[in-house]
Amino acid sequence: MEEHPFSEPPNPYAAPDADVRGAGAAWATPLVVQALSQTRPWVLFLSILGFLVSGLMIVGGVFGGGAAAMGQMGPMGTMEAVIFVLYVLFGVLYMVPSFFLLRYGQLISQFARDPTSQRLAEALKAQRSFWRFAGIMTAIVFALYCLAIPLWMGFVGFAIAMQP
Repeated sequence: MEEHPFSEPPNPYAAPDADVRGAGAAWATPLVVQALSQTRPWVLFLSILGFLVSGLMIVGGVFGGGAAAMGQMGPMGTMEAVIFVLYVLFGVLYMVPSFFLLRYGQLISQFARDPTSQRLAEALKAQRSFWRFAGIMTAIVFALYCLAIPLWMGFVGFAIAMQP
């Protein structure tokens, strides 16, 4: 390592510097590589399952919405068409965590082939993206439940009170 001519001379009493971000040298223990490698099949399984369910929701929403829009589903066709559009939107939304899981599985494979700190960090970032998305979606759904349950209870109570 070449030093700058105007820099201070090294302190002989200082603790040695550790290149923790460094050159990405192989440092992961075989146990870490094995643990992540054994996780990979389950990650990919859940990713593929998520893509299948999302695809089925999208296809069902498109065909069901088309049938509802053509009036083949009865007198409530407009409401059913809206529900099928929501199926398509939720199908697209459910693809997002599947992409995150697929990317995580791919990065685990790269880490298993080349166990460097940089590869591990990339895999863990992909995992973090999945869990952040899952946490945000859970919070949103929980908030919607907290709003919907009292509204539904009020609606049912109002309907009961209005009966003779």
